[in-house]
Amino acid sequence: MKKLFLLMLSLVAMVAVQAQSIPVTNGDCSIDGALGGVSPYIIPGYTITDKTAKLTVANCGISNGSLRIVGPANAAAQGDVVVTTDKVDVSTYGTDQTYTFSCTVKSTVGIPSGSINVNITAVNAAGAAVTTANAFVGGAVTKLPNTLTAGVASTISGNVKLVPTAGVAKLSFILQVGKFLVNDILIDDFTLTYGAVPAVNITPANLALSTEAGVASAESSFTVDGSALPSDVMVYGGSNLEMSTTSGAGFSQDTIKLAPASDGSLAATTIYTRIKAGVTAVPTVLDSKTGLYSLGAATVKASVYQKLAGIKTLQFTGTVTGFATTVPAIDTLSTSPDLAYFKTLRITANSLTSDLIVNAGSNLEIATDTMFTSPQSSLILPSVGDTVHVRLKKGLPLGVIIDESTKLTITSAGFLTKSIQFIGNSIEATGIAPVNINNIKLVSLKGGLKVYGIEPGKRIDIFNNLGQLVKSVTVSDDAFISITTKGFYLVKAGSYVQKVVLK
Repeated sequence: MKKLFLLMLSLVAMVAVQAQSIPVTNGDCSIDGALGGVSPYIIPGYTITDKTAKLTVANCGISNGSLRIVGPANAAAQGDVVVTTDKVDVSTYGTDQTYTFSCTVKSTVGIPSGSINVNITAVNAAGAAVTTANAFVGGAVTKLPNTLTAGVASTISGNVKLVPTAGVAKLSFILQVGKFLVNDILIDDFTLTYGAVPAVNITPANLALSTEAGVASAESSFTVDGSALPSDVMVYGGSNLEMSTTSGAGFSQDTIKLAPASDGSLAATTIYTRIKAGVTAVPTVLDSKTGLYSLGAATVKASVYQKLAGIKTLQFTGTVTGFATTVPAIDTLSTSPDLAYFKTLRITANSLTSDLIVNAGSNLEIATDTMFTSPQSSLILPSVGDTVHVRLKKGLPLGVIIDESTKLTITSAGFLTKSIQFIGNSIEATGIAPVNINNIKLVSLKGGLKVYGIEPGKRIDIFNNLGQLVKSVTVSDDAFISITTKGFYLVKAGSYVQKVVLK
């Protein structure tokens, strides 16, 4: 695949300095070449040295627009396998500007254990070697970052920025891929540019995002700018993030493309970021100092990429706060002098460092069983949450109560308090006439209940396992009460209470 490497003009102090591409022999790997014979292997544009016979030679070479290197996972040393470019002529370019070398690397199998060392050698017009110490102003060696993912052909790039001294005529680039080598890597897009250095910047370097589990976080923002950019800048985030270029709208997980101006500059562009809704288990790292969990995984990291400028990342910090419940913020509870209806709450929590404390208002009772064998005003739940049953106390003054006495609060160290305000409704007694409970007998039958020994005209109330009244009937002895749904039920007639199971 033939590539064109063109950089735009930039004006510096009214003097035109052209940032331009310098031809690298077969830099786009468009000329095929297979390895043959013994090391060193000579192919168009490159020499490949295999010092310890690590390569699968028959599978290596240039084809389909890439240089393919195949060998065992992670050779013993960087120098085991070396890729050297043909010498690049820089004799007609000045020595007052930075030269930038880059290439791309794709991993198709496995995760490399180290980085690629990139070394630069130089010769003068007579072909004599110029030592590294004398060839460049500043350093000459940089490592390409190891950001590949197992089994994914993801592209990385890195730059080696150097300023040759007077007398340097040709440069050659040496990639030591030994420790970096996985079973199969592809190298492509060898480029060398002269002039302004392509660059992207992220401001600030880090940001905080905090949210309740399952709830989209408040947005935070960072800016991206750049210079000497020949192509678009890509901005993308981890799987738990969504981004937009507009505050309060347009959030998605799509990659954002930022196009530079004709002079290669990218004006500061604000990117708004938030944790997306529905995330209930954001990967976190425990902070030993605060005792809180902080965001610390690739899923809460933003990346900014441009081919020649490379990759820059922004790791978000913060905490996952709060927890979610399956009930609304306000609900209703009813009671009478002899019967209190209960509700069931399923409380779920995420990334807590300590147990949950559930506290009931003074007019509420809570329990972990539907029979309220041992009602409590406070319960301790495990940090992952659990089921709690809540009801109004019996015998409260008639009327509606909605205040702190009918509020349930859920807390945990270092996390937000969750409150559920109940509307308490205390009603009169049910008015059921006294029932001779000694004679009553219940028989569970298919499709309902058979009732024996109850006086004619007496009322029976039947509640499901959530405390909801499902049927109220006036019956006589030998009555059949139809109930089509299987499950646990509570049967009440006056002071008679019996739990039954319909199968």
